[in-house]
Order: sequence, then C-alpha cells, then structure tokens
Amino acid sequence: MFGISFLNPGLLIGSLLVAAPILIHLLNRRRFRIVDWAAMEFLLEADLRNRRRIRLEHLILLLLRCALIVLIVLLVSRPALQGGSSLPFVGALEKEARILVLDDSMSMSHKPDDLSAFERAKEGLKAHLEVLRQERPRDPVTIIRASKPEVPLWTGEYPREAKLAELGQRLAQLEVTDGSLSLGAALDSILEAIPEEERELSRSITIITDLRRVDFFDETGRPDAAVQDAFAAFENLPVSFFIADVGHSDERNVAVTELVSMDPHTIAGIPAQLQAKVTNFGTDPTDDISLSFTVGDASPPPYPVGKLGPGESKVVPFPYTFAEAGSSIVRAEIGADPLEADNHRLFALEVREHLEVIVVDGEPAADRGEDEVYFLMQALAPAGDILSGVNPRAIIERVLGEERLEFADVVILANVYALPEKTRDRLEDFTRSGGGLVIFLGDQCDPQLYNRHLYRDGEGLLPVSIGDIREEDARFSGEALGHPIFEGFAGTNISLLGRVRVRKTVLATSPPSGDGRVILAYDDPERTPAVIEMPFGLGRVILFMTACDREWSAWPTDPSYPLTMLKMIDYVARTPGTARNLRPGSPIELPLDPTKAEPEAMLRTPGYPDEEPVLVRATPRSDGESLWFAWRETRRAGPYRLIQRTRGGGEADQWFAVNPAPREGDLRRIEEAEVLTLVPTAKIAFVRDLSTLGSERGEGDAELWKVIAIAMGILLFIELFLAWRFSHHE
Repeated sequence: MFGISFLNPGLLIGSLLVAAPILIHLLNRRRFRIVDWAAMEFLLEADLRNRRRIRLEHLILLLLRCALIVLIVLLVSRPALQGGSSLPFVGALEKEARILVLDDSMSMSHKPDDLSAFERAKEGLKAHLEVLRQERPRDPVTIIRASKPEVPLWTGEYPREAKLAELGQRLAQLEVTDGSLSLGAALDSILEAIPEEERELSRSITIITDLRRVDFFDETGRPDAAVQDAFAAFENLPVSFFIADVGHSDERNVAVTELVSMDPHTIAGIPAQLQAKVTNFGTDPTDDISLSFTVGDASPPPYPVGKLGPGESKVVPFPYTFAEAGSSIVRAEIGADPLEADNHRLFALEVREHLEVIVVDGEPAADRGEDEVYFLMQALAPAGDILSGVNPRAIIERVLGEERLEFADVVILANVYALPEKTRDRLEDFTRSGGGLVIFLGDQCDPQLYNRHLYRDGEGLLPVSIGDIREEDARFSGEALGHPIFEGFAGTNISLLGRVRVRKTVLATSPPSGDGRVILAYDDPERTPAVIEMPFGLGRVILFMTACDREWSAWPTDPSYPLTMLKMIDYVARTPGTARNLRPGSPIELPLDPTKAEPEAMLRTPGYPDEEPVLVRATPRSDGESLWFAWRETRRAGPYRLIQRTRGGGEADQWFAVNPAPREGDLRRIEEAEVLTLVPTAKIAFVRDLSTLGSERGEGDAELWKVIAIAMGILLFIELFLAWRFSHHE
C-alpha cells in the first residue's frame, strides 16, 4: 500500500504558478478585427493548411512548461512515497539512514566457547558493513555504543573500504564495560539526535545484543517502562527495527552478588561483621563452591559455600578485625566460570579509630556517683582493656556553643536546663547534616523552654512536647524490641531490660512529630513513651524521657545499660558522608580537609600498573566554600585508590569500589515473541547472522526529489529541443 506525504506541504501553494504559461498562451491567442484584403488570400490559404500542426506544437510546449513548473513546486515541497523505499526505481536512488546500536554491557563478555557475545557482535558488525559496502554503498551508517550513545563511533559514514579498515582497528580495541544495558536511554538518545525536519526520512535501527530478560524488565520483574516508552516514541516515524541476537544459549553463571558490612561503623580493634552472597543464576545445580576473602595483604582460609540449586543464593558471614584505622578494601571471590566479571566483588570502607561523642553535663557534681553523666561515661568508655570504639568527652553546657561540632559524631544533652538560640541553631545544623543527637531529660530541664525553643510546634529538634514529671514506678515493656538499639534484648534476653525499674519519667504532651515514633514504652496500661526516635535532615534524634543517672532509676547500674548506650551510639552516630561503593558510571567524590591534606591527589584506576596514575585536583562545590575531589570515568569495575598527600609530608589512601549491578549476571534469555508483546507498536525483525542483514530496507517513506530532479532535466531538454525544432521548419 503506497501513499504520498510532503515534508514541506506549505510550499505546494506554488503549484498555482502552473497557470502562468496557460495565461500567456491564451493572451497570445487574443482576437483582432478582421479586414479582408485581396492580397492576403494566398497567405490565408497557406495558413489554413498549417494551423492544425502549429496548434499541436503550441499545446505540446504548453504542457511541457506546465509540467516543469509542477516539478519545481514538488521539488521544494519534498514529497515522500510511503512504503515506496522497496520499489526498485526508487530504491536505486534513495538512501536509507542505518543506525547500529552495539550492546557493550558486562553480560556481553559471557564466553562459554571460543568467542564471547561481544566478540560475536564485533565480527557480525564488520560482516554487515561489508555487505552494505557491496550492496548499499550510498546508505549513511551511524554506529553507537549503548554505554555512550552521545559519543558515536561513526556518524553518517558511508561504508567505503578505507573507512571499514579504520573502523576494524577501532573495534579491535573496543572492550565491554561493566555497566548494564540501558536500551531505553540509548533509543532516547538516538531520537534526540535526529533533527525534527528529518524525522520523516526512512531509517533502520539495528540493536546488536545478547537478548537477556533483565534488559527488558526492571528489578521488580515488571516490563521496563523506559524501554517501552522509547520504542513507542518511534511509533509514527518511518523506522524499522532489527534485533541481532549474538547471545549464547548456555545460561549457566554463578556470581558474588553482595559484599557488605553489617555494622554501621567499623572501628579498629573491634570485630567487624561482613557478609557476602553467592547466587546461582543458572538452571542447573552447581558443584561445591568455596569463597575466598582478601583484606589488603591478608588472605584468610577459603569459606565453604557448598552446592547451590538453580536460582539459589547463600549468605556467607565473614567476621574480621581491622588492626588499624584508615581506608580499606575487601575482596570476595569464587572460582572461574564463563562470565568472569562477576566472580568477585569488592567492598570499600572507612575504619575509624573511634566515634567522637560530646556529652553535655547538665548537673555536674564533685562526687562522681552524683554527677549526671558519670555512669553514662563509664558505659561508653569502660575502664581497663575493653575497647568500646567510643571516645566520649564531657563538657558543661555553657561551653557547648564554642565546640566544633563538625568533628563530632554524636552530641548528648544530659539534663541540660535550656539552650541559647545560637547554640540551638548550631545543633540543628549539626543534626541536619547527618550528626546524631541524644537527649536525656531530668529535673534541671525546663519544659516551657524546651517546648518553645526545641519542640517549636513540631519543627524543632525535640520529637514531642513535654509536660510534668510522673513519680511512679514503671518498667520497660518488651514491645518494639526489634529496633536496632534494643535488638540484643529480644528472645530469651528480654528479661534483662524488662527488670529495670524507673521511678521518674517526663510525660509527653503530644504525639511524635513528622516521622517520629516511640521505640520503647513502659509497661503501664497507657504504654507511656520511654524512648522516642525522630529523623531530622540526614541525622537522627533519640529522646529518653528519663534521666541518665541513678537519681531517677536504677538503670545506670544494670548490665543492660552499657549495652543499650553503646548500641545507641552506633545507631545514631553520623554515617560516613562519602559513598565508597559505587555502580559503574557513578562519580567518585571525596571532600578535602585542607588542614590535613593537599588539594592534589593521585588516582590509581583498576588498570594500574598498566595505566599511569591520574592527577586529580580538588575543586570548589556549588557553595563556593568546600573543596572536593571528583572523578567521573568509572565505567570499569574494580578498585580505585586515591592517594592524598598529607600536610605532614606523608600519604593517606582513600579506597573506592566500583561493582557491576548484581542482576547483570542473570543470563536468562527472552523469547522473540515476548519482545514483540512488550513493544507491540514497533516493527521489529530478528536476525541471528548479521551477514544476512544487507540490502533489506524498511517500510518507511522514500523521498522522491532525485526522481523529480532527473525528470525535470529530461523535460527541460525536450522542451528546449522542441522549441528550437518548432521554430525552424523546413
């Protein structure tokens, strides 16, 4: 079925000019008054014999000139024949833009036989271009990598022999990335690169990929809306799609899909709990698997994983004690298989010497047992050789306004009377930026000042408004003990916390603000709040409705007290602000402390030592004050080591880990029929051998300007010849 469309339909109004030669012809035939003249009789007789021939000659010239005007109008209006690109007389003259999308995601490195899927893709691409060179040399070809569609390998190049040789050299150096295929983003980039006035031209888009399910479905298992929307955007355009399947039918793969720390903070000298996950993505059970861990130069004995069934995952715990503070990197690895890239995983972490805690003493006393924070300080930093990982420092409330809070992880207010407005604002900034704030109430606290300056109708740091002190014995309830602070008391240990007797507590006069919640209550019928948590910006606030000394309860002398306090500090402390574990393509960013390090550092990429280190300079952030190191070329997975020069002349390592997405190891294939179901509006054909994809053309519109130009030339020559011939009769 064929039809005609016009790229510049407004110019068709010029077709009215076809009336010009007709008017000229009619004006030349205007009649005059006839006067009989005897001498003209002989001439009139001759004219009657030639009149019919002359009229025919004039009519032929008139039609030719009208046709030339029509062709000129058509030429500037750019007509296109819908579905006409397959016609021989049009296809011989018409070009079709060909766009080739090369999938260079991590799964394309799957190599169960002599060639990986990516090597197959490169060989098929060269074979396809050779066919185009022989059969369609006038078709412009654009080649893009799916990982960087904005930087094409080829842009509108013609498949000439010299160009193909040059491209072959570039393809030989091309390697897969460690990222995922973002097919929707690649198609969106193609559409954006096509000028609006050229979108009605015929095109074909060939996607060279391993045709995996995860590239068409999101992480929830639903069809990827970005892919569907990208195909739908081409629905009304003359574009045909080809999917070249270069994947392997062997779907077996075992991968390390997770390596994480179970602790919010890692402290030198204190056992850290790490864990790795190993997943069998294949449809067959595996043999016995072992998992090896490496920390720096240390290589503990391998951990047995055992056999994994189809689709089964197994978590392997890895306890490890880091001897020194500083940046470190951990590696977990299994044995080799056809997809090497996901057989190991890295985890970068910052090992702290301790957590810095500022304890504000609201009721200091000479007698240690009577001091407000004595038992709290003992709980956070026990005497002897026991390492708590916490460095508490007690101050009185009037010097809090002079403290540099940016170096603290937690601030504890213990029975503090009130806070000056300036100090309150600094505490809000501290908590909003990620710091932890803990508030213990007591008889020194002024409820009116707390409500006015700290609660502020639910906008401040206090999770609830507070009221009177209730003097009535109560015990902690066992409810909500699943919270990280109290998880140690779950199950058989619940009696440790439930036996604590509290004599005095402050009553809340409002429900928790915003996302605040009660995480521990008393066992009275009203379930009076005992401990309340509230997020504040990037930080957290924990409010204890009782005091931290033994004046209000016996809790400070109970064994459950130090365990709760240490868990609380670990939970509420400022989390590391630097993201050290990244996906390919995510930038490495590290703030510079100009008092400790120089503004220049050397970065070693995963290609080191084959690749030279890169000099990285700290640059200002948008606020114009803070300086940050930044590096954005992280498409390759592996360890990145930023070496800083300290002000003392030494070096400090900062490790970062770039890991591929775990689902990249899922090699399950998608059926062709399912692809057509997911994108029903797209015209898609599937091929297994790219060398067979040659002179096929899409069903799009074919521009006719070349045909029109040739017809104009022929008609113009005929018109000139006939005009000369008719005016020179024998």
